[in-house]
Amino acid sequence: GWTGAGSPIDDPRAMTLDELRALAADPLIAIGAHTVRHSNLGFQSERAQREEIERSRSDLEKWLGSTPVGFSYPFGIPDVDFHAGTRKLVADAGFRYAVANHGGAVSAGSDPFALPRHFVPDLGAEDFAGWLHDVLRG
Repeated sequence: GWTGAGSPIDDPRAMTLDELRALAADPLIAIGAHTVRHSNLGFQSERAQREEIERSRSDLEKWLGSTPVGFSYPFGIPDVDFHAGTRKLVADAGFRYAVANHGGAVSAGSDPFALPRHFVPDLGAEDFAGWLHDVLRG
C-alpha cells in the first residue's frame, strides 16, 4: 500500500497521525472531514449531526494545522444518509463543499453541498491505477 505497510487487504488498520500528516503534505491531495464515528447522519438528531460534523473538522484542524474545506457524508446517499438540514449544518460549520455518493459529473449547476463522487472500490495500488484510468476515460 501507499504507507509501505502492505496491501489494504493485508493491513486494514487506520492511518496513524504521522501517516495522515505525510499524506496531507502532498500538494495534490486535499484532506476533508468525514465525521468522528462514521455515523449515518440521516438517522441522527440535529445535535448529534452537528457534533459529528464540527468535531471532525476541529480534530483535523488540530492534527494538521489547517482547516479542512471539504466534507464527505458517510454512506452519502442523498435524502437517506443526509438531507437538507444536514447540508445546512455542513455549510454552517464552515465547509465550502461536500460530496455525496451518487455518480455524475460536477457542473455549474451542481449543489456544492451534495457534489457527485465515484464510489472507489477497495483495491491494491496496481488495480486502483487501472480502475482510475478507466473512470477518467469515461
